[in-house]
Amino acid sequence: MKTLSVALLLLFVCCCSSMPSSQQCNTTPEKCCLKFSTNAIPVKNVTEILRTSSCCSHGAFIVTTTKGKEVCFKDDFKWAKRIFDRLSKDKEASGSS
Repeated sequence: MKTLSVALLLLFVCCCSSMPSSQQCNTTPEKCCLKFSTNAIPVKNVTEILRTSSCCSHGAFIVTTTKGKEVCFKDDFKWAKRIFDRLSKDKEASGSS
C-alpha cells in the first residue's frame, strides 16, 4: 500500500510540473498555418506580418494584405523573413508596440 501511495504521489508531481507549458498552448487562441505560399507578395500590398506562436506545429509568418487576406509563409522563406525584419524595425523606430 505504501508503494502504491508513493507511486501515485510521484505521478501527480510529474503531471503537475509539466502542466503549465502544455496548458499555456491550449488556452491561448493562436493562429497557426497548415498551408504555405511560395509566391512573394508586393511589399506595398502588405499591411501586417506576424510570426506564429511556438505552440504551432509549423513555424511560419502570417502576412495580412491590404485586401484583408491572410497568407502563410514558412519561417525559412527568405522574402517573409526580410519583410518581417523590416516591418519590425519600422515599428520600433516609430515607437509603436
